[in-house]
Amino acid sequence: MSRVLYILKHLSAVPRKFFRDYENSSDSRIIDEFKNHLIDFINANNQTIKAKKVLIDFHVVTSQPVPQQYIDATIEVFKARADCSNIEELAIVRV
Repeated sequence: MSRVLYILKHLSAVPRKFFRDYENSSDSRIIDEFKNHLIDFINANNQTIKAKKVLIDFHVVTSQPVPQQYIDATIEVFKARADCSNIEELAIVRV
């Protein structure tokens, strides 16, 4: 389960295994597991901080772009969830 960390700003994280161990994976089970972490974030956001602006940056190694399958999965999850209506702005760092 993903958790919200309370630092200077609210921060959530997904396991880095997706970007290190499975960076080239197109296995639907891996992508579904990744999506479940995003759903956990959405649920935590709805129940706690209710952020209206969300910045997503999945970079582990800044010299490498975020794998496209994770960008696509993120967009898919946020578009499909009706309970994201409180989010006014979603920014995804791609490079």
